[in-house]
Amino acid sequence: MTTNFITHNIPSNIFLHLPKPDSPWISSEPLAQRVQTIEESLGFRKVVVLPTDPEWDAVGDAFNQPRRLPHCWVRRAYLIDNQGLLEAFINGLTNINDIASKFPPEWRNLYPNRDREIVIERWNRLAGDRRVRVREGESLLEKIRVLPLWHGSPTAEKVDSICQIGFIAPGRHPSTLEQQVKAGTVKDGAFFGVGSYFTDSARYAREKYGEEEVDLLLSLVSTGEPYPVIRSDYEPIKVLEMCPKKDNHFSHFIPVNPPAPTPTDGLPTCDELVVFEPRQILPRFVVSIGRGAPKSFAEAQTKGELADRLIYLLDPGSMDEPPNIDAATREALRIKAGSLLLAGEGKPLSAHDRIFAQIAQKAIEGTGTLTQQQAKEGLSAIAREILPPSLPPSIEEEKREDRFLTFFNKYQGMILTVTAVCALAIIAKGVFSTTTYERGE
Repeated sequence: MTTNFITHNIPSNIFLHLPKPDSPWISSEPLAQRVQTIEESLGFRKVVVLPTDPEWDAVGDAFNQPRRLPHCWVRRAYLIDNQGLLEAFINGLTNINDIASKFPPEWRNLYPNRDREIVIERWNRLAGDRRVRVREGESLLEKIRVLPLWHGSPTAEKVDSICQIGFIAPGRHPSTLEQQVKAGTVKDGAFFGVGSYFTDSARYAREKYGEEEVDLLLSLVSTGEPYPVIRSDYEPIKVLEMCPKKDNHFSHFIPVNPPAPTPTDGLPTCDELVVFEPRQILPRFVVSIGRGAPKSFAEAQTKGELADRLIYLLDPGSMDEPPNIDAATREALRIKAGSLLLAGEGKPLSAHDRIFAQIAQKAIEGTGTLTQQQAKEGLSAIAREILPPSLPPSIEEEKREDRFLTFFNKYQGMILTVTAVCALAIIAKGVFSTTTYERGE
């Protein structure tokens, strides 16, 4: 091994996007308000995260590192609100911290090895200072870290089951596990221990454990110092000679080099964490991945399809040659995409939506009648003054739409000029001031 084994790309702390980074299970205010409007089903709520929510940026950062899926993008993110799992997770934090304080990791005494030291150095760089506090005003828990980690599942049914009841306690009997591996129903083979498998790489989670059409789970995972797994722990790879759980360790940590889970076969590019207790895991987001370019502005027929186009353009990592979008235009796209998702993805585009799409196409792609600068000015004005608020659509929204159509029909001859764009912004401020999009900031 070399020092390169340690100095991998260290992910940024995505919790810094959240309102309380040291309590990352607390939602931002706009998202928390929308959660309360959703009826609980099967013990949990599932609410769409909008591009204007801080959680959207957190999920995007987690998706980008390390080894991002090529030509893919976060199409949708859904917050999972399961109060039962949240309570178990929070209660487990203090308990696990107390145990870790009383019983230090034993690998240094029982399994001393320079390779393990190198693996732990890598872990320390990955985990960083992600300490948490259970309640406001309490001290940070010193012996555990909470990380956002990905989990891939082979079926949508399993994803739904995890959202409902969490990850089941490990305990697969070796004989049963051997049959499952031979049948191909267990992908990991429990090489690194019988537990729940997580990784810091969305790409690794998808390619190694998931399926292309199945959403990924992004969970909060708590652990003390893990047991550093090296090749000698699990070779020869046999189901009945898997790496057993080590005493005084709540997890096993393994640097991996995809596609094969072999820590020393080349330089590792991502990591796996095997955890052993369900209370260590809080399923937080279900993430739908888009692949390739969605429908163009001209092709989009529904609010969901137009939202796809806007979200795709907001993610420069999804394209080989992304357009240069200025900050004001980017913000307008985020706000509009959010309003489209709230209104209902399957609904057809309204006249207002089509106008926005035409202006956005010009502002970003340089096509159409308006000059690009005119389009950018109009885009920002329309997005900020005429969009519905961050609550589910209602009859009042339909009234606002009617008022907009009346306004547009009156000035449609001017809309293709600078005067029309300026008029739209000024008149909208007076006529539609009550419809200003509220972001909850």
